[in-house]
Amino acid sequence: RAVALGADAAYIASAALISFGCHQCGDCSSGKCNWGIATQRPDLTKRLNPEIAAERVTNMVRAWNHEIKEMMGGMGIFEFPAMIEPDGSMGNLIVAVTGVVITMVIAFLATMILYKEQKAEEKTTEMERSAEEKKDPSMLRRIEIASPMKGEVKKLSEVRDEAFASGVLGKGAAVLPEEGKIHAPADGEVTALFPTLHALGMKTADGAELLIHIGMDTVQLNGEGFEAHVKEGDQVKKGQLLISFDKELIEGKGYCLETPVLITNPDDYLEIVEPEPGRIMYGETLLKALK
Repeated sequence: RAVALGADAAYIASAALISFGCHQCGDCSSGKCNWGIATQRPDLTKRLNPEIAAERVTNMVRAWNHEIKEMMGGMGIFEFPAMIEPDGSMGNLIVAVTGVVITMVIAFLATMILYKEQKAEEKTTEMERSAEEKKDPSMLRRIEIASPMKGEVKKLSEVRDEAFASGVLGKGAAVLPEEGKIHAPADGEVTALFPTLHALGMKTADGAELLIHIGMDTVQLNGEGFEAHVKEGDQVKKGQLLISFDKELIEGKGYCLETPVLITNPDDYLEIVEPEPGRIMYGETLLKALK
């Protein structure tokens, strides 16, 4: 829009400028015209009425304006030399350069003004939204995910598996279990139960998508030491037993039982608050999320 505005302004300014020149002169009989009109229109061999001259010049500028758009769009600045007349007249070149300069200036100014107005509107809207949220905290939904087991909480970044520690699989925390039981951390649906029973996915009633992964590399046990108490598609209640496992057997085979509890759709939340390290009971709040 700014470029189109600049182009139109350039046309109007060019026409006005040249028309003013013709009003001051009006003599095309000399064969020499500051704007190159007489050399292009040899039929204008008598003194013209200034109004007639201005009208003819305006029509010619309109034609030039269209021609310049066509030529400059294809050849760019390399079209400028071609606008110099064989007799050395610079009329066409002056018009073209004037139009380009005016277009650039007006387009730049219009863009800057529109851009600032848009940013101001966005900032104002965001400030109003933030103010509304501060006035009414109930506008933010707070979701709590309980610990599925009793044990010691660890920061997710401290677990041995880099895939979990990096957060690429989701945000959350890890628990080093004290007993071999996994309970539902919230009401919801079991969306995935791995055949080896070492991991389980569920979607809570609040929309949080969870992954509970029991131990590191325990998939290699092929289900040994694990027992499922639910199946995929089951609706479960918070605290319901989901999986039990033989803690001594798994640790005896050299596996680490650090258990990541992840929210795998973190982009759906404004913030996910991870817990501080320490002991936790199953059913106590492990993760908090704001939506």
